[in-house]
Amino acid sequence: MIWDFIIVGGGLAGSVISNRLHGTLPQANILVVEAGLNANNDQGILYPNGTGSLSPYLWYSETPPQEFLNGRKLGMGQGTALGGGTVVNGAIWTRGDSEDYDIWGETVGDDRWSYEGLLPYMKASELFRSPERNPDQHGFNGPVHAQTVTSTGRKYPLREPVLGSWQEVGYTPAPSFDGNGGSPIGIADVCENRNDGRRQIASVVYPLDGVTVLTETFVQNILINGTVASGVKLVNGTEIRAKNIVLSAGALRTPQLLMLSGIGPQDELQKYNIPVKVVSPDVGKNLIDHSIVDTNWKIKNPSQGWAPGSNNPIFLQPEFSLGQAQDFMVCDTVPRAGLIAAITADEGAKPDESSHPLLKKAGRTFLEFNLKYGFSKDGSSLNFQSYMMLSQTRGTVTLGSTNAKDFPIVDPKYFSTEVERYVHRQGMRALFRLAGTDNTTLGRDILAGEIVPEGQVPLRGDSTDAELDQRLKPGIRAGLHFLGSASMGKVVDTNLKVNGVKGLFVADASVVPVPIAAHTQVVVYALAEQAAEIIAQEAANSDDDDDGNDDNGDGDDDSDDDVGAGPGNGNKSPQPGKPGCKKRRSQERKA
Repeated sequence: MIWDFIIVGGGLAGSVISNRLHGTLPQANILVVEAGLNANNDQGILYPNGTGSLSPYLWYSETPPQEFLNGRKLGMGQGTALGGGTVVNGAIWTRGDSEDYDIWGETVGDDRWSYEGLLPYMKASELFRSPERNPDQHGFNGPVHAQTVTSTGRKYPLREPVLGSWQEVGYTPAPSFDGNGGSPIGIADVCENRNDGRRQIASVVYPLDGVTVLTETFVQNILINGTVASGVKLVNGTEIRAKNIVLSAGALRTPQLLMLSGIGPQDELQKYNIPVKVVSPDVGKNLIDHSIVDTNWKIKNPSQGWAPGSNNPIFLQPEFSLGQAQDFMVCDTVPRAGLIAAITADEGAKPDESSHPLLKKAGRTFLEFNLKYGFSKDGSSLNFQSYMMLSQTRGTVTLGSTNAKDFPIVDPKYFSTEVERYVHRQGMRALFRLAGTDNTTLGRDILAGEIVPEGQVPLRGDSTDAELDQRLKPGIRAGLHFLGSASMGKVVDTNLKVNGVKGLFVADASVVPVPIAAHTQVVVYALAEQAAEIIAQEAANSDDDDDGNDDNGDGDDDSDDDVGAGPGNGNKSPQPGKPGCKKRRSQERKA
């Protein structure tokens, strides 16, 4: 048989797209091919905040030695299961700054990908549990529950001291303590995509009823007949035919599959003797990731019961099992003069402040801070994280072999720009101001200084750049929020079609061309919601008499016979589509 759609990857994006396509086109035969396991009924993953590198649902490897991090190899992982990253992540729900999306829309010349263009789709995915906060910015009927620390009734003993301490060093609350209203700068309540603590797995909340799903099945490459995608080939040699192929394998595996299919940089394909179908030099380039540095701090008197693990009976109350042990996420910018100097060092000339993307809007979100209370088992210490959220390094994804089961070579090039180094240093200084001085309630009355890594010196108020770099180089770790490796405007067009190939789409984090200062699942939910609408329309508009499949046979072998169409009712949730449809028609008129 010939499928109407094959979705390669049943992660977050693939689950959303498959569900929404089935709701829009209930008669279409849709096949999802997922490399990982089906985790939908695994009770052991529903409540923990993330999983380790040995998780059966995580595809794990290491980077090449990172030149700017003392030659260290850092762990790389991608959720590989039905539901993808929603099975293994920390369940943090953040959008980032509206300016990030507006720069995306400007970069590709299509306002569907601006903040206002994506906002209807953010709302479509969301069931926000704090309806009094910025109601014009949130959705209240979507499939993904978004709870806040306060909506679950978690009143941590450190909430008021920490809030007061942030304010003592000059930070103010975001509007309504809501970091998801398009302007996250300031102090915001932690928000998680949990339903009373229960993890929201994408393939569960966007059910795949009526869609045929293959798990534990690796796709080797996309079949391309001339300039038309005609199906997929599995690693066992089975070929499955389709009218439309949607690559939703994530920002690491999607560029790998494009290259294995002959779409990519010519030199990379020739290195592995892969026949070149389309020269696309930007496949695997522009890899974006956040990076994190941790510091740990001693509590003066753990018996006072400040943190989980102490003898404070409050932590035995059931609400404290419903989410991360922290109150706030705090977003910050960096001093402008230092940022201009760093940009000048990277670019070789002083930037035009009126047009440079990092400068034209004052107060871009560069940093995120998380103070985690549940760091130690005995409640004797806290963990303080600083995230570089507006990464200016650009890494690569390249092939390590021609076997699709092998992890590609992922080189994020962390800490390789002066802007990156400047922002990380500012983050370390902010941590010290909050936790390491007598100027805040937290530093003066609750904490007893930093737990300094072996061989390092403590943070100080007058730490030099060189001293901070000596802390950062051995301490920075991956954020695992990958974007950009099959960028819109370079590899795909704004309708998500792969340049040079008919019937092939990419719809996942790999198409996002610019950094987004957010934990990226909200970005991908919104992208996938809009992608389903676009792909359904593009498929409807395609010329059935010129779909490229007539020359390929019916692909009906024994393996295909095991993959039935499986009609079902599915999830026919309404689409948010009208704004997107209008913008697309406008785009077509311009073309």
